[in-house]
Amino acid sequence: MYTFNRQGQCLVEEAYAAGQPAEMARREWYPSGAPKADMRNGDGWAWFEDGRVRARATQEQTLFNLPVRDDGSLGGIVLHDATLLDVTALKPMAFSNEFLLTGQGVDDRLLQTLRDEARLGSVQRLHLIDTAVSPAGLEVLASLQHLTELWLRGNRALGPRQADALRARRPDGVVHFEEEPAS
Repeated sequence: MYTFNRQGQCLVEEAYAAGQPAEMARREWYPSGAPKADMRNGDGWAWFEDGRVRARATQEQTLFNLPVRDDGSLGGIVLHDATLLDVTALKPMAFSNEFLLTGQGVDDRLLQTLRDEARLGSVQRLHLIDTAVSPAGLEVLASLQHLTELWLRGNRALGPRQADALRARRPDGVVHFEEEPAS
């Protein structure tokens, strides 16, 4: 099936089976003609209109995603393959007040880089979920000036002691900590 805009430009090409989207193949374009997404059998890429990579997924998992909110701000970073992130592409982007960092590609070095070279310092509410951030990253978290609330969930190297240490360093904020579920 093909979807066109009022100017006659093809914006979506999607495979259907039995009258329903088959999710086997889907390609999308911006009105400018620049590629927006190309997915085939759960494996694919998505781009911003200027050509920067926005997302990369395989059948097994999302390796990289930069979800953008309706207001145009960056809502977070999903990062399981750190080689896919170009931090310079984040510099001009506004970060939303509530921000998600998740994936094993999120580590202490990236946290510091996002603070120093992007706009992580403007975030008010931060969710760290299943990251590789270690106790060394607490210094960066404590230094985020606008941070008022922090959620820690599933971060192997961050436990209740680290949550308490952050609470002591930032009594003006709230730190939520969730234990990893027992396997």
